[in-house]
Amino acid sequence: VSPQCPANKDWTTENWFPATYNEIREKFRIDTNRVYLTGLSLGGEGTWYISEQYPHIFAAISPVCGRVSHIPSILKESEEISSLPIWIFHGALDKVYSVKESDKIYSLLKDLNPNIRYTRYPNLGHGATHDTTYKDPELYNWFLSHYNIK
Repeated sequence: VSPQCPANKDWTTENWFPATYNEIREKFRIDTNRVYLTGLSLGGEGTWYISEQYPHIFAAISPVCGRVSHIPSILKESEEISSLPIWIFHGALDKVYSVKESDKIYSLLKDLNPNIRYTRYPNLGHGATHDTTYKDPELYNWFLSHYNIK
């Protein structure tokens, strides 16, 4: 499922996630122990925000080129996601969202979370990071290696 953020809104504008998640669970057969969250750019920001709000739902998350500076609570109360497996991706040449965004959250979480990884592509910008990350089967294998036990 790939929700798109409406124009002139961000992921924090409305409390849309619970209703969307419940609708998906009602309409489709999903393994609720294997729900993963990833997004790129604004979706990477959304990945941070949604996982902070509902960490118990996800088996693992992977924000790609996401910023965290617009989510002050995640920088202050990062323990909400400190037990989630997280794989962060960001390109050092990103001109849309600075790589410092991912550097900052990684620095904050690395001592709290033994299940965090960070791929910082030294020669990639914003779009190339998306393409490279989502073409790599290792990400999907990594997702599938994680599951919630409820």
